[in-house]
Amino acid sequence: MIRYNTSLDLLEALNNNEVGMINSSSISTNNYYQKKEDACKNCNILLNKDIDKYDKIRNQTDERKNYQKEYYETNPQSCKISSWKYQGMILKENEDWESIYIEYLITENCENCNCILTKDKVNTSTMKCLDHDHETGFIRGIICQSCNVRDK
Repeated sequence: MIRYNTSLDLLEALNNNEVGMINSSSISTNNYYQKKEDACKNCNILLNKDIDKYDKIRNQTDERKNYQKEYYETNPQSCKISSWKYQGMILKENEDWESIYIEYLITENCENCNCILTKDKVNTSTMKCLDHDHETGFIRGIICQSCNVRDK
């Protein structure tokens, strides 16, 4: 008798008619699922166990997302600075991250085109961006998304 590691492996085998006891074209839908359930019982695999495991993982994922959202809302400065570092931005000798962050917050107009900057979560042409040289990583200034894309 073949043992399947998970009920998902078994269901895949059943759908591919590898188990041999089910031919989906010759039986009704209810009978088909009953045969799958019986096959799972015969192989000592409980679908509910895998479903519970999936629900637990999904709940952990939701908890993590909620934690990340809450952390970002309570620590916007460290999150923004971390994101800049992750993007490869580098400070010059006389700069520090906190002063760059404060300058980022108080800047209202694009340094290139002088448009009014917005702080949107989605990409808009007037969204505020910290511009940097992609070769050196040094920060150049705070500009709008439109200028940032154009000046790369």
